[in-house]
Amino acid sequence: MLCFDNRALDSDTPVSEAQAMSSEIRELYHRFRQTPFPALGRKVGHFPLYDGFLAGCADRASQGELVPAAEIPDPDDETARCVDELRRKESPNQEEREFLLYFDLLEDLRVAMQRRTSD
Repeated sequence: MLCFDNRALDSDTPVSEAQAMSSEIRELYHRFRQTPFPALGRKVGHFPLYDGFLAGCADRASQGELVPAAEIPDPDDETARCVDELRRKESPNQEEREFLLYFDLLEDLRVAMQRRTSD
């Protein structure tokens, strides 16, 4: 039996644009899976939960599923505050730079999924 997911065809988004967004998500998700979890991530707010929830959404989206916007998590307040502080820091150390790069990758994924939301 052949299953065809036509949800992308039901939207106002042209198929080629939907395919491009899906490709972007797959590419970002691949990079995410290849990137080690940063040590600082274990010490910041609920970052491990945010990472896990977003990874689950990204996995679904990378397989072509349209993830509802309400299911795509935002970073918790403590994580957002920590990121803001680290961005203002004149010379972040290696651990902090790794955390910021990883966070930015998650943000790229989150934004790409939100652009392709089913809501």
